[in-house]
Amino acid sequence: MTNRKKNIIVDLLSYLGFTLLLGTGLILQYILPHGSGRIAGSGTGRASGEKIITTLWGMSRDQWGEIHFWIAAITLVVLALHLLFHWKWIICVLGRRGKPAGKSGERAVLGLFGLIGILALVLLVFLIPTEQATRNQLTNQTEINRQVDTHEKQEIGVNNHNTSIRGTMTLREIQNMTSVPYEYLIIKLQLPKGISPDIKLGKLKKSYGFSIEDVRQIVEDYPINPE
Repeated sequence: MTNRKKNIIVDLLSYLGFTLLLGTGLILQYILPHGSGRIAGSGTGRASGEKIITTLWGMSRDQWGEIHFWIAAITLVVLALHLLFHWKWIICVLGRRGKPAGKSGERAVLGLFGLIGILALVLLVFLIPTEQATRNQLTNQTEINRQVDTHEKQEIGVNNHNTSIRGTMTLREIQNMTSVPYEYLIIKLQLPKGISPDIKLGKLKKSYGFSIEDVRQIVEDYPINPE
């Protein structure tokens, strides 16, 4: 990659970083100012739970503040690269050993487009609608989202394990892989109660007339949080 391409990429990332910093800064200053509330607020009791929290795209002021911080950190790294790539130019200017080269017309056009982009972002921030909900509602929704996410991950894990069940495996090995108790498999497959869990599926299915697909279906239907 040529130095020119590196400079263009770093310049674009710098512009993007400053634009995002401006956007999130405007959100924190005008859309979600101090007093708009936080989900994990202090205080207890009904009054604390019924406090109105203003959010933007489901995120409170504290969450937007965290985004603002990480954008600033990344932008600082990009600016460090910018200084590194332009170090010779900086030395040249400070030492007055030459005039920095460049096409003023091209830079003026790029600057104009950059200014238009920033102005568009400023206007967009003030046009975005916010939402309001009580702290209890937001806390409950956060917990629901967490439970749904955990449930989906567990289901994906079970489904992935299903395709790995083979006739060379034992009931105990299936239990270790899927967390489905082999006692549960014995009951569902209608096997003798005292049968060993270390017999391979291939031998069991020949003796008791079930298929590997039956085992996979039982594992898939197993309740993730059985009561």
